[in-house]
Amino acid sequence: MNIRTYFIAALACIGLYTAVQAQNTTGKRLVLIEEFTNTGCGPCASWSPLLDSCINYRLGDVIAIKYHSVYPENTDPFYLENKEAQQAKVDYYNVTGVPTTFVNGIELTNRSYAALSSAITYCLTDQPTSFNLTIEKSLVGQQLTAKATLTTEIADFGTRDLRLHVVAIEEHLERVCSNGETELNYTMRSMLTSPEGEKVVEQLSPQQPFVFSGECNISHFYSENQLGVVAFLQDHNTHEVLATAYIG
Repeated sequence: MNIRTYFIAALACIGLYTAVQAQNTTGKRLVLIEEFTNTGCGPCASWSPLLDSCINYRLGDVIAIKYHSVYPENTDPFYLENKEAQQAKVDYYNVTGVPTTFVNGIELTNRSYAALSSAITYCLTDQPTSFNLTIEKSLVGQQLTAKATLTTEIADFGTRDLRLHVVAIEEHLERVCSNGETELNYTMRSMLTSPEGEKVVEQLSPQQPFVFSGECNISHFYSENQLGVVAFLQDHNTHEVLATAYIG
């Protein structure tokens, strides 16, 4: 049984699922929650407080990125300001409705606080990693620069298509949305890599780290004090997130 099948089966048995961490160290998972939402989505407004409560309680174990879709409100400002990148993530995960939540690349089908918290614990304790990922950032004026460094113990990746993603988020912002939300957390604001990520396999080995450096302008952020950068390594074919790092 592969890890994806085992993961889904385990969650189905216990009815639970878990998530993420703000620093990544060798041998310990930093779990990534990816949420798809929309400023006109009523169910999103109901789910977000529970989601955020669990994330905030497990800070140190989790970090989140919230992407915005074009549906049901096609004037969602966060979708429109990054339309190409947002839509690429929607298409990659084949998201057909919101809210939709993924934990380390696997969809959370039981949206509850208990399910999410359990999934976090599962990822941290039962999914060892052979990758170590760190992230640094600097801000000069409105120009953000981020540097991600990936190391591994693996000598042969076979046919795996591994991609590194680096995303700038706003940890907290206040905005009145048509669905009734007045506070938004962990919102994706810019991608420093392409939406498809940077291919790492040909440049990564136990003797050679993979280093990515990218930059973006954050003049569209509500507050630079809420700036954070998430880096994560993902198997492009299976969606499995293998390592995550965060810096606020």
